[in-house]
Amino acid sequence: SSDVCSSDLLFDPIEFGELAASLNSYLDRIEKVVQQQEEFAVDAAHELCTPLTALRGQLELALLQKNDPEAYAEAARSAIGQVTRLGRLVESLLLATRPRDGVVTPVDVQQALEEVQARWVDRYAARHVDLQLSAEAFKAAMPEEELESVMENLLANALKFSPPRTTVRITLDANGHLVVQDQGPGIPVDDRERVFERFERGTTKARGFGIGLYLVRRLLEQRGGKIAIGDSPTGARVEVALPA
Repeated sequence: SSDVCSSDLLFDPIEFGELAASLNSYLDRIEKVVQQQEEFAVDAAHELCTPLTALRGQLELALLQKNDPEAYAEAARSAIGQVTRLGRLVESLLLATRPRDGVVTPVDVQQALEEVQARWVDRYAARHVDLQLSAEAFKAAMPEEELESVMENLLANALKFSPPRTTVRITLDANGHLVVQDQGPGIPVDDRERVFERFERGTTKARGFGIGLYLVRRLLEQRGGKIAIGDSPTGARVEVALPA
């Protein structure tokens, strides 16, 4: 029995070393995840402060101009725009941080895009920008609310940087290849990957990004999709491979 209970059998140095290395690696991964979550929370709070600060300024301005109906109405419209942006950001943050469901009911992307276009077409028309849609039938393996959040962010970006009397085109083929093409200032080649980082605004002053594209990529990749900036002679071309 002394042989069976020997320390050599109970504590093999090689196996113990492998176990210690594996444990250290596991703890390092946990520490990295915790750090990433902390950084994400700080970044999200910072991004939320921007529309809140603008909203407060616009409301204060509206109070000062309450005797001027036209200026008062303009301040109110600006405030509504900031509230809309804030709501879109909060929704994206919640979707990006929630646990992934094991089973996903496929969403009819063609129908979802038609509904998104209907919601945005008036806002585009108010800026004298034409919003066009050409979509084939395709079903994506992601919840409808996540797809809508992706499109809301992409269309908000496209509208923000589209000059008047230009067109933004949404196209979807039968393989789930989704493209949003605008005719704005475009995105330099050197910035095409960096714009998906948190709060990376690129090197050009003509176009800036906050956390929106970072959240869009996160939502898509968690479902097995992809997003990238493609080549375009004019404007920005955002290409999305939807999860089938």
